Amino acid sequence: MKQIVLSLCLALLLAACGPSAEEKATMTATAMTATAASWTRTPTPTSTPTLTPTPTPTQTPTPTRTPTPTRTATPTASATPTRDPNRYYASDDSFSIMIPEGWETVDLSLEHLGLVGPTTGGFTPNIIFFTENSTAPMAMYSALFQDNMAKLFTDLTTISEEFLTTSSGLEYMRWEVEYTSFGDIRGHQVIYFFEHGDMKLVIAYSRSPLVGAENDAVIEEAIDTLRFGS
Repeated sequence: MKQIVLSLCLALLLAACGPSAEEKATMTATAMTATAASWTRTPTPTSTPTLTPTPTPTQTPTPTRTPTPTRTATPTASATPTRDPNRYYASDDSFSIMIPEGWETVDLSLEHLGLVGPTTGGFTPNIIFFTENSTAPMAMYSALFQDNMAKLFTDLTTISEEFLTTSSGLEYMRWEVEYTSFGDIRGHQVIYFFEHGDMKLVIAYSRSPLVGAENDAVIEEAIDTLRFGS
């Protein structure tokens, strides 16, 4: 979860003005790699038992019958479902969502591709996706997530917190916040929490607190289209 929390901060770095979109993506990917390495535990090596070979008993060969050749059934080609070109699909097909109009995918070297929108006032709004396996109920998972965020970013301000349901019946939590990231960048972020069995899906939409609010309604419409599976 810590890795996800820091990745949300890096999403604000991506949104900030300055480098090009490609340079921001490289910065984010580099920082993510360093973060993951610093929090990955080194597994303790385990000894491999040595197996003693068991002698194979000598068997008297038995006559073999010549098998009668059988016809091989010709496989029937199955139809491949057509993907919606306007829809974002996770790399493992665990979930999908409609792409907001004017947005495009970008490779940030994270678990899944991200989405970036048109730059406004020097800021590039973006959406990033993370999944994590956890047996904790969604309410508990999101509460722990919020606690970690509050500890990491002491100036974090909650704007709203709601438990909602998509038009298809998926329940989720919506948490809207503002805080200052490690790059001294003040950002506005909406974090969505979904679950599908033990899989928790965290979606973070980041923009400037000063510009880009006109995109908010479009993002909410996209979130409402979320579905699990391909």
